[in-house]
Amino acid sequence: WKSTPPIIMEATSGPLTSTCASRSFYNPDILLKLDLFHCLRRFSRECTSEHHPLYSTFCQLLSAAFTVVDQEDLKKLKAAYEFCGISPANPTKQHTREHCRTKIPQPLERLDRVDKVMKRFYLAKDPNDVPLFKPSMLKMWRIQRVHILRSCLSDPELKEGIMFRYGGTLQLNHVPGEGAKVPIWMPVRGTSQQEGYHFHQAQWITGTQVSTELFQAQGMTGVARWNYQRLVDLKQPGVVLPAVFDPVLIREINCSSKRVTGQEKYPVLSTSDRDTGERFGLDYREPGCRPVPLDWDKHRTV
Repeated sequence: WKSTPPIIMEATSGPLTSTCASRSFYNPDILLKLDLFHCLRRFSRECTSEHHPLYSTFCQLLSAAFTVVDQEDLKKLKAAYEFCGISPANPTKQHTREHCRTKIPQPLERLDRVDKVMKRFYLAKDPNDVPLFKPSMLKMWRIQRVHILRSCLSDPELKEGIMFRYGGTLQLNHVPGEGAKVPIWMPVRGTSQQEGYHFHQAQWITGTQVSTELFQAQGMTGVARWNYQRLVDLKQPGVVLPAVFDPVLIREINCSSKRVTGQEKYPVLSTSDRDTGERFGLDYREPGCRPVPLDWDKHRTV
């Protein structure tokens, strides 16, 4: 059960690159990540029963081992609790999730945290001598340990907090005053966020059989509208947005404003003059399909 140095060395040596079809046939630069929710479900499935007296405690400690809460955010939330007269100032799980950013730590730190949980429960039994873990838990743990050590779950080390987007502020328990104001953080990773985006992608395309030109045009329009709505949701101070989203009209206004005043009316919605590295529907690999780079000036009235 314990992660010894030889086990760690074996899991982190040799060819570590995935050989799945997505990398082999489509894009060798794809970074594959294991969703945290599905990883935790693999552990919970290897418990004898959800009604076991130790099941709830095990799941809580395991979830806490996989994530680290930003201490500055937690400190602000506790201060808001005290301002609102809530005693003791122990934030609930829901408040912590909504108002504190979390991070999935790097492999060795996370392995040590999960190791301690597994060591605590691997021989645990209830008063009727029923073990918490099934015999197959050990095999599953060995597999997940490899995923952990190969950074299949870790968040990237980034200075910018792009794993969360700022969603404004909220008065805790509707209590007025600056001290009760707490930020809202929305995670951009996770199954629900990805599935939500994929759902919208399906709505952008008008049918199951469309030309490559129409597919790309509808897809790019959908992405532009999605990005605009994210700006609306952020409610950033100082960011001016038009009341109605019309890409063609916004571009014309920006161009006219640039000529007259020297600056664009909506700089946050200006067309970039450099390659941002973003791609959507530009790389076709199926037989009979071809890349169709759209010319904005040519197709803007379509």
